[in-house]
Amino acid sequence: MTPSILLVEDDRLIADNVILALARENMNCRHVTLAAEGLALLAAGGFDLAILDVTGFRHAPE
Repeated sequence: MTPSILLVEDDRLIADNVILALARENMNCRHVTLAAEGLALLAAGGFDLAILDVTGFRHAPE
């Protein structure tokens, strides 16, 4: 069974590289740029893994 991966990433260059790397490993990847789209797709199910664009360091206390 081929893994199904959801990629939520707004930077096109990063997304393209992740998609390419996953394709080389024979993994299906669905890419969206908005968190709301990603949440809707996750709620519908069907993904084995979600890769999220999270830059949380700016939210972490020093």
